[in-house]
Amino acid sequence: MRRFRVFVVTMMMGFWVAGCATRFEVVQLPERSADLYPLALTQGRTTVAVDEIGDEDRAYRYFGVDLIGHDIVPVNIVVSNHDTRPVLVKPADVMLHRSNEIIDPLPVSTVAALAKRHGRLNRETRDQVDAYYRDIAFRTTAVAPNDTYQGVLFFRIASPADPRESLFQRVSLWMQGDLQLDVVVETADQHERLRYGPFNLAGSSRRDWF
Repeated sequence: MRRFRVFVVTMMMGFWVAGCATRFEVVQLPERSADLYPLALTQGRTTVAVDEIGDEDRAYRYFGVDLIGHDIVPVNIVVSNHDTRPVLVKPADVMLHRSNEIIDPLPVSTVAALAKRHGRLNRETRDQVDAYYRDIAFRTTAVAPNDTYQGVLFFRIASPADPRESLFQRVSLWMQGDLQLDVVVETADQHERLRYGPFNLAGSSRRDWF
């Protein structure tokens, strides 16, 4: 199973209190088998799960920045392979769409740049932030038998324009599955492609929309 690092960076926040240091840290993403998640599908002996991190507090704990406030929703994709052969996953085989509208994931460097705005970071610290985001990003991976892989894709999803209408819109997203995500897993030996989904996503849950 892929291991994520607990990432802690100390930064000098001179524009708040001169000479005072503060900590910028993120919590390690949980390592769970895919079949434990509410949004999970199994074909054969491989299970794919989708964990939409649309709550602003939860997103902040994992990524150290208010992504929801920037209309960016992280989606953690978990693949558990209980077969006797490896399977292949890659970002190009993940598709988020709203009806016929395709929503492409953001470059991980774009999201890392938001995190690096927190304080005056030296080059070493900025490199650490970049490395952390590269480490958690969903990328092309061969998942070995009896192993689990997870990685995050970041999608920019616009919030409702008029807060007075947001309650109806949020209920609509949850009830009708306005956003849908599909994942394709390929067997490494026979190149058989198995489609998982659609997984219905909500978008996000910013409190000030209600």
